[in-house]
Amino acid sequence: MNYKIWLSLPLAAGLSACGGSSNNEENKTLPALNALNNSTAPLQASSAAQFSQFVKNGIFIASGGGKNGEDVSENPAATTVTTPYSGTNQLVDGVSQSDRIKFDGRYLYIAGTTEVAYEGDSSKTFVRVLDTVADEVPLQVNELIVSDSAFASQNLYLQEHQLISVLMDYDYGFADDISIQSIQPQVDYQGFIELAFSDVSMPEQAAVEKRFRMDGSLVGSRLIGDTLYVIAEHTLSYSGYTDNDRLASYNQLMDMDVNALLPAFKNLQTNTEAPLVAADSCYLPADATALDGYHGLTTITQVNIHTPDDFKTTCVSTRTAGFYMSATTLYLYNYTFADNTDEVNTAIWQPHGLVLHQLTLNNEGVTYQATGEVEGQLAQVSSNMAATRFDEQDGMLRVFTSKYDTSMGNSHKLHILKPEGNTLVTVATLPNDKYPTPIGKVNPQTNQVDEDVYAVRYFGDTAYVVTFRQIDPLYVLDLSDVTEPKMVGSLEVPGFSSYLHPVGEGLLLGVGQHVTEPNSEVASGTQVSLFDVADPAAPKLLKAHIFEGGFTPLEYDYRTLAMLKDNDSVTRFTLPIVYWTTEQESDASSTWYTANDLAAFEVVQGVDSTLTYRGSSRAALTLPISNDKVLGYTEADRGLIQGDKLLYIHGNYVWQSDWLTPQNNTGPH
Repeated sequence: MNYKIWLSLPLAAGLSACGGSSNNEENKTLPALNALNNSTAPLQASSAAQFSQFVKNGIFIASGGGKNGEDVSENPAATTVTTPYSGTNQLVDGVSQSDRIKFDGRYLYIAGTTEVAYEGDSSKTFVRVLDTVADEVPLQVNELIVSDSAFASQNLYLQEHQLISVLMDYDYGFADDISIQSIQPQVDYQGFIELAFSDVSMPEQAAVEKRFRMDGSLVGSRLIGDTLYVIAEHTLSYSGYTDNDRLASYNQLMDMDVNALLPAFKNLQTNTEAPLVAADSCYLPADATALDGYHGLTTITQVNIHTPDDFKTTCVSTRTAGFYMSATTLYLYNYTFADNTDEVNTAIWQPHGLVLHQLTLNNEGVTYQATGEVEGQLAQVSSNMAATRFDEQDGMLRVFTSKYDTSMGNSHKLHILKPEGNTLVTVATLPNDKYPTPIGKVNPQTNQVDEDVYAVRYFGDTAYVVTFRQIDPLYVLDLSDVTEPKMVGSLEVPGFSSYLHPVGEGLLLGVGQHVTEPNSEVASGTQVSLFDVADPAAPKLLKAHIFEGGFTPLEYDYRTLAMLKDNDSVTRFTLPIVYWTTEQESDASSTWYTANDLAAFEVVQGVDSTLTYRGSSRAALTLPISNDKVLGYTEADRGLIQGDKLLYIHGNYVWQSDWLTPQNNTGPH
């Protein structure tokens, strides 16, 4: 089993005098330790001794210093088919994203959801396998049990007859079948990740072949070619102190083998376990000293989907709020905070900026490149949509941030960065001295920008930004000159878009909310808009369709969009819509429930491009629900376009209809 990493950077001088993984000469006095949990310094490779000292210091600080200390908490494929079909919506070409469904054109794989309310429930996490071609309606031909846990959240990848389940779960300490045996029983982990690999070359006979478990909390994953990247966070801890004296407890921790404190990678078939990461395979902040420490780690594990036993892990001793990945580069980011309230003139918890760590992806491992910092935060965006604020082109990173100050209002800014040595340097920003126009409308009464940013999207040398307070300004940014980005056009329309997507040459799809205007007869609800952006200086709204009283999870997760380009002029797409409604009971009371739809649209591009709403497929309101099959939440709804058929996945079930008449569906299947 391979878990080493290839390092080439010099060792951190500040830690070079630290001892080995055990403390041969006990400290006579308790060191004045410092929690280095938010460093913006570049990273450097560390030796096992340096890493051991750093994480043990961090564990001791976080534990409050042994038994007498206070608890410190942190906020922490494939069948040959000729019928065209849609796939998972992804941001970056060549970088596949996991989703709760995968489809090869014939066989549909659904990551099952379970409902567990008590200890000892026998339900297990599963994948439904349905054949969509053999009969007139989808038929289940197999069910894969991918985890013994009933609590796991699951997403899927499908690549070259390999179905990969990535599961996240938490060990609550009462179910033997989901507990993990650590190297040392004193080590307490918050969660664990499971990977299950199934050969689906014959889907009807497929079975899970290999299963693995690693300690940690899943930040996210991506698949590039045959390599799966799993990014995880780990909070290291130790609860085996035997002495109430803080100095004795510190020395006890220093004497421990650091490997006993590290996360593990376990083969669930062979019941063998190894450290997920080697102690000499981590990067520490370059400004760390022998008195500094932090108990949080971020690991990036590379797994070959054909030989998953052979993995490589890179470790970064820092927290990670999120990441952006291109085909060659990984960017980890975390928020920084001002030293005091005067700097930001707002609450102390208000993020001050982003620290960005750039790492290079290659077959030999993940290697650190550079670190940079920008002002502002990723405001008004869900964790699933945060990656839309980033983009990489020609080796340069573009990131859009927002900053609020009570005396200055909102400040929205585009940053363009590139690596120079081990530093990500800022090449340009917008607004700038040459193009100072703010992004967002200025309130004439306060002379401040009071609009928030709701959507950002990059397409080549162009970026689109949507801000909103009462109306929706759509801004067009020209990034062709990376040293002088500029705003070249804008458009004001009612409501706002939370997600933007290209639809053919010169057309832009916007999905968000219509907001009721004074004296308007149109109620608030989901709004689907088509923009003509062929002339960047004069974008135009071609058409908007409003679902009054509706909401779409596409505002928070772009994977809910299904899109299929039929030819150069016709593009079809779907998105889920949910409505809250009431039903009158016999006793005159009302019961609230949701109505779940999948809306179908068609865009025809031409001299007069059109947006046509084809109708909606609705999930049945009543189902024969068994203990291990439930409907799930609207946020997990998905659509599939398969030739002239429309498939709507709601929970663990499928509704099927013809594309032209989505309201006439059959199901649940």
